[in-house]
Amino acid sequence: MKKLLIGLLGVGGFYWSCAIHEDRMESLVNDETEGSPGKPRLVVQIMVDQMRPDYLDRFRKALLHDAEGREIGMLRLKSEGVWFTNARTAGAPSVTAAGHASVCTGASPSKHGIVANAMFDSETERFIEAASDSSVSLVRTPGVVGGDPLSRVHVKGSSPRKLRTENFADALRTRMLGKSKAVAVSIKDRGAVFCGGSKATGAYWYDSKSGTMASSTHFVEELPKWVNSFNKKNSADLNQAWTPLYTKAEYKSFLEGSKFADALDVRSYISKRFGGGFPIVLNDEEMSKVQGYEMFKRTPFASQMLVDFALQAVSKEKLGRGDGVDFLHVSFSAPDTVGHLYGPESIELIDTYVRLNRQIESLMRGVVRRVGKDKTLFVLTADHGVQHMPEVSRSFGQESGRLNSTELKNRVKAALAAEFGEGKWVRDYQTDQIYLNESVFAENGVDLERGIEIAQEAAEQQEGVQTTLSRADVQFGFNDLAENLKRGFDEERSGHVFVIGKPGWLSTRGMAGNHGSVHPDDLGIPLAFFGWGVPKGKVVETPARADDIAPTILDMLGLSSGGDMTGISRANELR
Repeated sequence: MKKLLIGLLGVGGFYWSCAIHEDRMESLVNDETEGSPGKPRLVVQIMVDQMRPDYLDRFRKALLHDAEGREIGMLRLKSEGVWFTNARTAGAPSVTAAGHASVCTGASPSKHGIVANAMFDSETERFIEAASDSSVSLVRTPGVVGGDPLSRVHVKGSSPRKLRTENFADALRTRMLGKSKAVAVSIKDRGAVFCGGSKATGAYWYDSKSGTMASSTHFVEELPKWVNSFNKKNSADLNQAWTPLYTKAEYKSFLEGSKFADALDVRSYISKRFGGGFPIVLNDEEMSKVQGYEMFKRTPFASQMLVDFALQAVSKEKLGRGDGVDFLHVSFSAPDTVGHLYGPESIELIDTYVRLNRQIESLMRGVVRRVGKDKTLFVLTADHGVQHMPEVSRSFGQESGRLNSTELKNRVKAALAAEFGEGKWVRDYQTDQIYLNESVFAENGVDLERGIEIAQEAAEQQEGVQTTLSRADVQFGFNDLAENLKRGFDEERSGHVFVIGKPGWLSTRGMAGNHGSVHPDDLGIPLAFFGWGVPKGKVVETPARADDIAPTILDMLGLSSGGDMTGISRANELR
C-alpha cells in the first residue's frame, strides 16, 4: 500500500536540510536591523498541530543529531527562552478548531464559540465545519484549476465569521491605530482564518484541488501578485519520495533507554494498511493528481511549503518594517495528519518532527535576517496534544482500546426507542458528544431531561466508557472533568451528553492516533516565548492555558487585553 500515499524530500528536501547546515553557527541576533533594538516590530506565533510537550524530551537526541549537535528550532525556543512546563488547552474537547481559536482570541471556547471542528448549527439544524462559510468563495490563483478563470466559482470558502469574540490580530490592529499588519498561514483553513482576524492583511491555507495556497473572498477578491507568483513556482511537487532521514535502527538508537524505542515497531490496523514502508510516493499511477495533492498535506513537505510561503509573506508584505507591531501566525498541520495516519509513536511521526525542527529553525533564521531577533517575539505552542495508540499503551501494560462510536450511538438509539417508541431521538454522535433531536422530543411531548438520563445510562454500558456528563453536569459541576468541559461548552453548539472514555481508550477506529478527550495527554501543550523582551533559559511551573497567550503578548506590548479575553496575562513570568 505504500504506492497509495505520500511524498517528500528529493531535491527540495535536500536543499532545506543543507541550508541550515550552511549557517548553523550564525547568531539569531541581527545587529544590523534598522531602528532601536528595544522596540518590537513583529510577533511570530508558531503552532504545531497535535504536539505533546514531552516530544522535545523524547525526540531530543534525534532533534540534536546534526554536525555540531547544537540546539536548533523548537529546542532553541525551549532552552533559550521561557518554557512553561504546565500548559494546557483552554478547554475540552481538545480539537484543532477550538485550540486555534483559543490561542488566537485569548478566550475559552465557551466564550469564542468554536467548540469543535464540526459544530451544530441551530439555524439550519445541521453540522457545519467551524471555518466553512457558504457566503464567501474560495480564491485561487487563476488557471490552477481548469475551466475557472478566477478559480473560485461555486467553491465554498472559509472565514472567521463563526467567532463570537474579537481576534488577537484585530485587537492588536485596533490598539495600534490601524498600523499593524497580520498574516496567518496554515495547511488547514481553520488554522489560518481564526488567527488572521476578520480584517487580516492575509489569511492563506493549502488547497488540495490545486496543490497551491488559497484564500477566500472574506479576505481578498483576488490573491496578491506575490501569492500568484509563489503558487506558479511552488505548487505541491508530486515527483518526490519521502524517505526517512535516518534508518529505523538509528531512530531506535536515539530513543535508547526509552520505552518508546520498541514502540516504533508497533502498528495499528490503520497504520498497517497505509504504512507499507518507505519510500512513500505521491505520483503513483493508481492515484489521480488531486489525490496526490490531498496526500501531500500528510507529509513533512507541506511544512516546508509553509515556511517558504511565510518568509515570502514577511518580505512581500514588509512585516516588521512598519510603524506598528505586526503579527505572523504559522500553523504546521502535517504532524497532526501524520499522527492520525501512522500514530504518535511511529517512525513516520518522529521523522516528521526531526524535519519540522529544522524547518522551524529555517523560519526563525529567515525572520531574523529580515527583522532582527531583538525586534521579534516568537511564541511556540500547539492546538492540543494526543494520546498514545492503544496498541502502544498495551505494550506499556495499560488497559486500552478503541471505543466503537457506531456501536455506542446504536446502543443509545435502541434505549430511547425502548422507552419512547420508534423515532429519530438521536441527531448524531460527534466529538464524543450525543446530540439529541430536541424538536422530536417536543413534538412527541417527551421530557428531554429523561431522554438525557436514558442516553447516559446506555452510553455508560459501552466498552471503553468511563462515565458521562449531562449538560447540567457540565454547566454546574465542579470536578476537573466538568471544569474542562465547561470551558468548552456552548448552549447552541454543544451536545446533550458528553461521553468520557477511559484513559488509554481512543474514540476512533478509523485513525491510528487521535485526540479530543479531557485527559492530560490530549490537553497538554507546549508553550515557549523567545526573543524580544524574554529572558534566556527560564522555566515556569505555574499552570498556564492556551487563552493566556494573547493577553500575555498584549501586556508585554503595554496594550490592554479587552473584555472578551478569558485568559490571564503571564507577562510577569516573562520578566
